[in-house]
Amino acid sequence: MRTEEDDGFLSCSDIEVASVLLANKHKLLRVDRSTPTRSIFCFQRTPGIEKEIESFYSSDLRVDALAYSNARKNLKSIIYSDQNMH
Repeated sequence: MRTEEDDGFLSCSDIEVASVLLANKHKLLRVDRSTPTRSIFCFQRTPGIEKEIESFYSSDLRVDALAYSNARKNLKSIIYSDQNMH
């Protein structure tokens, strides 16, 4: 998983991480679909967001299953829709 931090936002290309962040109420700023084979999810950088990602990869993070499922469905809808979120 690749994350980048720049100008107050954090971006990642991993839909699982993005789903967890969205389910845990992090603000999705945009989805960059300029590369046809990859979407980049850009979140507002907040204190602790990096720690939350680390917790995800170490299997220490708890997330509501329904919120996660809904977040993932919403992100997939954005990816496969004709509209891009800016």
